[in-house]
Amino acid sequence: MKKMFFTVFIFLSTAFILNAENLLKNPDFSVLGSGGSPEFWQSSDKDGITIEDSGGTKCARLFNGNNPRYLSLNQIILIDSAIVRRITVKAAVKINDVRRGAQEWEMARVMVLFFDKDGVQTGGWPELGRWSGTSGWSDKINVINVPDGARQVKIGLEMSNCTGEMFINGLSVEAGDNFIIPREDDDYLINGSMEFGSTLPLYWGGWVNGTSAFGSPGYESPQCFKISNPSSAYSMITQQVPVDSKKITSITVSGFVKVSGVVQGENNWEKARISIEFHDASGNRVNNEWPEVTGEASYDINEWTQWTKTYQVPEGTVNIIVGAGLLNCSGTMWFDSLKLTAFDKKGKPVKPEVPKAEDRTGWFPFTFEEDDYRKGAVIDFTDELDKPAGKHGELLVSDNGGFIFADGTQVRFWGTNIVGSDVFRNHIETDKMVKRLAKLGVNMVRLHHMDAWWAQPNIFQGVTDTTRALSPESMEQLDYLIYKLKDAGIYVFLDMLVHRKPKKDDGIPDFGKVPAGFKEIIYFDEKLQELTKEYITQLFEHENQYTKTAYKNERAIVMTEIVNESSLFYFDRNADIPAAYRQTLNKLFNSFLKARYKNMPALKEAWNKYGDSDLSDNEDFND
Repeated sequence: MKKMFFTVFIFLSTAFILNAENLLKNPDFSVLGSGGSPEFWQSSDKDGITIEDSGGTKCARLFNGNNPRYLSLNQIILIDSAIVRRITVKAAVKINDVRRGAQEWEMARVMVLFFDKDGVQTGGWPELGRWSGTSGWSDKINVINVPDGARQVKIGLEMSNCTGEMFINGLSVEAGDNFIIPREDDDYLINGSMEFGSTLPLYWGGWVNGTSAFGSPGYESPQCFKISNPSSAYSMITQQVPVDSKKITSITVSGFVKVSGVVQGENNWEKARISIEFHDASGNRVNNEWPEVTGEASYDINEWTQWTKTYQVPEGTVNIIVGAGLLNCSGTMWFDSLKLTAFDKKGKPVKPEVPKAEDRTGWFPFTFEEDDYRKGAVIDFTDELDKPAGKHGELLVSDNGGFIFADGTQVRFWGTNIVGSDVFRNHIETDKMVKRLAKLGVNMVRLHHMDAWWAQPNIFQGVTDTTRALSPESMEQLDYLIYKLKDAGIYVFLDMLVHRKPKKDDGIPDFGKVPAGFKEIIYFDEKLQELTKEYITQLFEHENQYTKTAYKNERAIVMTEIVNESSLFYFDRNADIPAAYRQTLNKLFNSFLKARYKNMPALKEAWNKYGDSDLSDNEDFND
């Protein structure tokens, strides 16, 4: 593709923080203690951390040579989550030859970790960002929610088991989230420069089923965004842009991209791409149409290349969805400087409204105590549930299609999912969860993704090379959850095969290539079927240590799903299925055809009876 050049004004000045007070002490490293260490900062190892001059200001330098290690410089800030609900973290960062470790998070990064009053970490692993490669000074910013119960936040400047060096200055941690990311005054996209964010660019949503990271350098800027899919998957980031189709008649979308090793998916539109959708007030595509892509590629683009396209805005459009990434294909894509400009019917630019700082005069903190589930709440359906679950016997389908128990009691269910590792909580957490569900009137929960490879913990043994053994710890927690649900009058929908991945000792050829959940293959592969039958047997034969009832006899467990979201009719849409399994299915189908039809002429006659079968002349089930 011919590279296109446009004059683009890149606005990279620092994001503005409104009414901000820096909560860090000695954020500029200007006050040094004995030994040259900055006051109020604690280092994991003084070897590799220095304070240096940078253009008249001080900066921290963290350096790892050829031997990767965890090297950090930290500061603890006291915080009250009842008062401060969000913090804005920003810094100027420069990196040099940072080479990632074995794990995807092992890079240069700035961590923002929260701890409760007992010093227990809470709220996951948020961060300002993580970076690899080489890039000059650039401003980073992120807004992070403060988890309930947080009393401390630790800001960690870290070389996480990687090599290279990182320089940092301009650090600040401020209460609140009033900030404006700079952009050109005619650009409707926020953060199209990909300069701000941690795991994803700020203001961009979407989904990434492969891996993603900020890369450097970008197109005429320190940073870009990179998405990689090792196999075909949907990995797109998106941003919704509100527009007024009465004022705006056309838009131009553009962006700079690089592409490497992209293999097209099953369909010719499944490539690296930048695309848009026009949505109406109901969230549906206007006229149910798919606009042409801004650009797409299933070939290498080694130099930054601009894709650009102008669109007419259909009447009734209230939102435009801009997407960039890999659409059900494999490979790698980099993108930067995404932009959307708008024009009226005369072709004159229509500029977006500039967001204004919110007037919070008269606002006051809204604080609340943790629910202790005392009687007398305004909304509490706990006593309305028919306790214990299962007391009416087997669940049946009535003559009119409704649900009815064996003793004639009619029932309706209002439920929700408990997903992955949330199924396996400690007793205190489970007690609170069940009380909350009962208070809200939930009388059924679906235990979903218990077998998922990504759930930690899941239902299998943790540190083994097989999924043929159930974890005693997980089963105890599952037993307790079902026991408490039953006691509260909440019924259980128990999933079977959802997202299990076979391991080395499961006895499955090419186990690493089998799609998660044995998708589509489960319907004809006998070994995977035997694994699934074994798992179901283990689960239903298991006796709950609290109810003293085997799952197969437990009347509180009223529904199950053997295979989740899988069908042979999805087979041609699943590019992750290995060739050997495709060949097996072809042989099985041809054997079926041979048994049903005498020969190919008989098959063609039958298949053409109601129209063109679309069989080619060279198709033969004897091949």
